[in-house]
Amino acid sequence: MTDKLKQWIETSDHSWAVRMRDVLAQYGSLTQKQLDVSFRIMHELQQPKAEAKELNIGAIEEAFKRAKLVVKRPKMTLKHFTFKCAPEHGKNPGAIYITDTDNNDQYLGKVLNGFLTQSRDCTEQQLHEIQQIAADPKQAAIAYGKEWGICCVCNRTLTDPISVQNGIGPICAERFGWN
Repeated sequence: MTDKLKQWIETSDHSWAVRMRDVLAQYGSLTQKQLDVSFRIMHELQQPKAEAKELNIGAIEEAFKRAKLVVKRPKMTLKHFTFKCAPEHGKNPGAIYITDTDNNDQYLGKVLNGFLTQSRDCTEQQLHEIQQIAADPKQAAIAYGKEWGICCVCNRTLTDPISVQNGIGPICAERFGWN
């Protein structure tokens, strides 16, 4: 065990460190797995937190606010991202979670109160694309529908000529206030 890890276990109020202090007091040492987990947690806690960035994202928050009036948990798939409402009884009520549909729905961040907080897995390229979508979700929805022939809200194939031309179905457009 390194001196740095030992000091962290002895002084930290993190629940894992407290538990490892108890294990050390009882057994005199930690297993290799306990050491590995302790080191990982200590290292993660020392990493700088992702900063919330103020962006032009009011449009996506407004669209979801309108949609929540008629749909319990609205969601949109745009490009290779899914934007969906956080559970109202979860840690981030009112937030819009963003995941990467191309990468097993990997969490990329959240939009909340005018800010985008990106996860450490969100690349600069993804952040740039998310900014573009969030600034004008209506145009992103239309572009997605026209490119793929699928409604970004309900994921149904657009078959009606007007819906194909508009890039989104009329019911889904109305739900998000884009009629």
